[in-house]
Order: sequence, then C-alpha cells, then structure tokens
Amino acid sequence: MNTRSPPTLAERWAEVDSANRLLRNVVEALDFVAESEGWPVPFSPVRFLVLAHLHNATAFGLTPSRLAWLLRMPTSSMAHHLDVLEENGWVDRRQRNLHDGRAVSVRLTLLGAATDLRLGSQVLPFRPG
Repeated sequence: MNTRSPPTLAERWAEVDSANRLLRNVVEALDFVAESEGWPVPFSPVRFLVLAHLHNATAFGLTPSRLAWLLRMPTSSMAHHLDVLEENGWVDRRQRNLHDGRAVSVRLTLLGAATDLRLGSQVLPFRPG
C-alpha cells in the first residue's frame, strides 16, 4: 500500500529548479563542443536529441512527425530544427512514397553520424517513446 502523500508545491518547484540546473549544464556542455568544432552556437539540446534518436533509428530513418512525438513537441517546431540540421549537412530528408511527395523520412548523413559521435549521444540509454 502506498502511504506517501502527493508532492507539495514546494517539492514540485524544487524538482523544476533541479531540472533547470541540469539543463543549463547540458547546454553549456553542448555549446562547448559546438564552439570547439566550429558548429553554430547555441547548440540546441533538441537538436542533440534528434541526432540521438536518428542514431537509434532503422535504415529507413524516422518521420518528422515521429521525431516530434518522441520529443513531445509541435511538428512545426520540429521542422525548424530539422531545417537547421539539414543546412549543416547532418541530416537529410528523403521521399518515402513515390506517389506522395510530402511523405519524407529523416536520416543521419555521414557528417551527422560523425557529429553524433562527437557529441556522445550514442552512449545514452535508448528509451523509445
């Protein structure tokens, strides 16, 4: 039987503060690597997570909507991040259906795989959505 009471508002805010501190450390680490590699700074943690998910994807890649779902974000925001990753040559979008040009999959390029390796996302435990 669970006798623990629900967390208080103060406990919830402490969790938010702790998560915020952790995210700032992640951002600083990503920016440090990006700056030393000559990549665009700031390097968004979202883009890091996109690369990590694509690293774990099949050879067919993932659809933009699946990536958005995995990261719990709107598809319009995902499109922006994919545009930036594609401009840098880290991902490419390929047509998945000859009859519907809108259906695309996103895959890591060789440069994207090297970027992913440099960032170390392949050592993260993979936890599908």
